[in-house]
Amino acid sequence: GLEGKGHGVMIKNAGKIESIGEGSIAICGEGKYNGAGVYFSHGIVTSQSDQAFISIKGIAGGSNFKGITMLSENDQIGGALTTASISLIVNTLNLKGAIQGAGELHILSATPNRSIELGGETNGNEELPSLQITSIDQTYLVDGFSKICIGSKNSKGQLKISDISIFNDSMELNCGRLYVLNPLMTTTAGADIVIFTDHLIFGPNGEITPSGELKLQRKTS
Repeated sequence: GLEGKGHGVMIKNAGKIESIGEGSIAICGEGKYNGAGVYFSHGIVTSQSDQAFISIKGIAGGSNFKGITMLSENDQIGGALTTASISLIVNTLNLKGAIQGAGELHILSATPNRSIELGGETNGNEELPSLQITSIDQTYLVDGFSKICIGSKNSKGQLKISDISIFNDSMELNCGRLYVLNPLMTTTAGADIVIFTDHLIFGPNGEITPSGELKLQRKTS
């Protein structure tokens, strides 16, 4: 941790990590003493090539901060010139700044088979059984990704749609079990929803409404 805060990696005070060529960016931080894994405070991570991938993995040291913690709307991952894929690998997440790009966005749990929840109002902590991508977090995912992928292709964990989740970009969901308790929809013309799962369970309010195609595929043969 840095500065006695216990944060694994800090990007702050207008700090910027940028690739203007084809070099990819990989950041990995593990917090201690309740610190964040990767901590943003007026910080930016960005790239400008379709070969310059961005991967950020953050593990929080406790419940005070998250795997990736953003404190300000001045924080940013990607940007208008970012065309390569962005991967966020975390067990907990707290977004306050833009996640933007024209390639794919991957949000993955850092612990294999950990459950993922879309919606809700709290970000959770490392001890809770699921990665929570809250309704507030979702508002910082800037439109324009070629696809937003939630969960790993190898994951056997569950994914739960716990609150209304509306995306403008195409979606791909990977999980062992998908619980659709509230609506999941895309709104931009042609924005597909692709689901890889072995079990699909709907609650009374659950529905899946893509503006493009809905594609379902079992994960196991």
